[in-house]
Amino acid sequence: MKGIIYIMTTAVSGLIKIGQTGTANFQERMRFLETNGYYNVSGLKRFFAIELEDYDGLSFQEKNQFGGVFYYCE
Repeated sequence: MKGIIYIMTTAVSGLIKIGQTGTANFQERMRFLETNGYYNVSGLKRFFAIELEDYDGLSFQEKNQFGGVFYYCE
């Protein structure tokens, strides 16, 4: 099954969100996050996304390394 790993910028300079979703709901997920934010982080905007052919082939640990995580980049 295919899936998408994505990066979004935030209203906080240097803070990014890295997440994952299925290809079927990618557009809806982006619209929701850009409109509503994620917990207390607002101003999310799509920056980068990549579709993976073997998304199901990723281990639980590999997927959770990306999902719902915020990173601060200088």
